[in-house]
Amino acid sequence: MDKNPTLMAILTAGDKPADRVMQPIFTLGKTWYVPHYKKSHLWVAQDGTTKSTRELRELKARQELYPLWPRSWAIKLNLTH
Repeated sequence: MDKNPTLMAILTAGDKPADRVMQPIFTLGKTWYVPHYKKSHLWVAQDGTTKSTRELRELKARQELYPLWPRSWAIKLNLTH
């Protein structure tokens, strides 16, 4: 996975690694979609664009795991590569 410097700064600003857990993300081209913090099945890109789980699957977005702050709804997803 390419390391996006802006997203990496957002993901790591002021938190400790222990505060994060492996969470599913989607990548579509070079755009990362991380799970919305509260709204289930909604994924957010760094520019604020949102897509649903269904949309990302239909677009064949790549599914990966990445250390993020916990989103309880996302942990429950059964995402397979």
